[in-house]
Amino acid sequence: RIEVGKGGIVFNPNTATAAVGDVVEFHFYPKNHSVTQGDFDSPCGTGSVTNGFFSGYVPSASEEASNVFQITIADTNPIWYYCSQGEHCASGMVGVINPPASGNSLAAYMAAAAGSTKVTTPAQVQGGSLVSNDES
Repeated sequence: RIEVGKGGIVFNPNTATAAVGDVVEFHFYPKNHSVTQGDFDSPCGTGSVTNGFFSGYVPSASEEASNVFQITIADTNPIWYYCSQGEHCASGMVGVINPPASGNSLAAYMAAAAGSTKVTTPAQVQGGSLVSNDES
């Protein structure tokens, strides 16, 4: 369970570990956020990632949104992600599932995102499923 926007422009936790076959759920909080799979070398953008996941924008007025976004882990490679809403990514709203033991770090991804002036937003929901919070 990763909380999106609960308590600010953050993912909580922003680092997670998941095994092949695990379903990771993103739970959305006010006001309007997304989760977008990105490329470490292109912070706030999809870069070389093809067919990555995108939740679409999930609005919520005052409490947890009625839908959650689920992805199924296909391998244990690092999965970098960000919120594509406005300047959220550049403000540090980034995360990683299965961070590498060495080399690329969340701190480096976050620092590079802070310098981003362009955010990539995919055209449609993809790579996962929006389901009712009651079903999750």
